[in-house]
Amino acid sequence: MAKFEPNTHRPNHDEKCVPGEYFITGRMFEGALLMKSKDKKYEFLDVLVDICDEYDFEIISWVINDDHYHSSFNSDHVFEMGRFINRLHS
Repeated sequence: MAKFEPNTHRPNHDEKCVPGEYFITGRMFEGALLMKSKDKKYEFLDVLVDICDEYDFEIISWVINDDHYHSSFNSDHVFEMGRFINRLHS
């Protein structure tokens, strides 16, 4: 029987996150090119900025590609990553 190894690239999003710097990545289901247009990229960026403002996060950097994104931010307080990701992706 194979030993369970946690996937460090997919951490449990239900845990409380301590203050610090975070890097997140999201990919569209099956690599769909949902953000191919410049307008869609700006629309997603607006959502990212708004939600980071709601959570009082300082955005450090971001990249928005046609089928995925990367973002790094700083948090000065404890927060729930799962709630943040759910809010961003809804």
